[in-house]
Amino acid sequence: MSLTLRVPMRRALAAALLALAIAQITAGGVAANGIGTVYVTNEGDGTVTVLDGINHLAVERARVGVAPHAAAFSLDLGEVWVANREGGNLSIIDRNTYTVVAGVPLGGTPEALRFDPDGELLYITDSARNQLLVLDLNSTTVTRRVAVSEAPTGIVISPDLSKLAIANRGSNTVSILVRGSLELQSEIPVGVGPLDLVFADDSNKLFVSVSGGVAVVDVADQRITQVLTACAGPREIALTFDFIDLYVACNEANSIAVFDAATGDLVKLIEVGRGPTGVAVSEDNRWVFVTNTDEHTVSVINTTTREVKSVAAVGQRPTGVVAAGQPATPVQFRPDTPVVIELPRTGVGRTTEPDSQLGFKIVVGLGLAALPFATGLEWLRRRRLRRLHEPDH
Repeated sequence: MSLTLRVPMRRALAAALLALAIAQITAGGVAANGIGTVYVTNEGDGTVTVLDGINHLAVERARVGVAPHAAAFSLDLGEVWVANREGGNLSIIDRNTYTVVAGVPLGGTPEALRFDPDGELLYITDSARNQLLVLDLNSTTVTRRVAVSEAPTGIVISPDLSKLAIANRGSNTVSILVRGSLELQSEIPVGVGPLDLVFADDSNKLFVSVSGGVAVVDVADQRITQVLTACAGPREIALTFDFIDLYVACNEANSIAVFDAATGDLVKLIEVGRGPTGVAVSEDNRWVFVTNTDEHTVSVINTTTREVKSVAAVGQRPTGVVAAGQPATPVQFRPDTPVVIELPRTGVGRTTEPDSQLGFKIVVGLGLAALPFATGLEWLRRRRLRRLHEPDH
């Protein structure tokens, strides 16, 4: 009798735990509904990882092209466009379904993307052909190819919307183009191997990551006014939306350098993961996201404390990262929202997670482990009952 009572109890407990696990996973998938999400391009496995903008944990993963390197939000925030560096094409992800809905063949080596504020054009740097591509968004075709200098990489539009700046890694220069006509305004030497760049709020001061640090360029005078050297192996750079702090990925030092954008003074060096590459700032200025390429993670930095708040596991060799869309539609990062459970992944780094979430996973694991045991006991009980009712021979 005791055996008969214990077995259903075990089966009920296991079933309840399994149902709870499924409910939690389903809730996690719904939480990132396209609002406040962060997209990470994983060059090593051809995927894009979606992080929930509230808890900063992985909730989705989309297969794109070969070596996705950079991404950008469409102006209506409905899509994420991804540049597949080795695939020579673009992938378009629907933010509602997290699926690739279209592809755009380009050829060459697309490095970076930038939507024009008028909503009609997309600019793409092609490092293999030394060109700036202009894609018409209505026809999804390349309508212009503008020759620039050797191996163009990063691209940025000035805050006053008057010009484009392109970092040319192969020629050690920055090209300044007139927005609209795309006429070359100037070619400014900036140092060895420029990769990324961002304008200050005056649309004249330009920060450029080069091999020796960050070059501060006066665009009107076409000269370097300062070099910020407290960063070994700078990669991508980002300004907070109030133009106060400059965040620089120091790839060789496994750290993020925070500079005062007005003075160039070093504010703090923040230790992150191995091989930091990409940097993005959330629209509310509360978080900075850093891709750690060599350990397959993203570090999330609190901009108030300038400390790492958490680390999320993503895909293989993450490079680019984008958070939300335009400043006109700020994302709400609510701390009171329930924790989003991680989706299972293989071959990637470990995610830092709250103790409560880890405890839940342990309980679920124990419950699932009990299923075979309970099933085995039930089989033995039924076999015993059959033997008791069988006639003797």
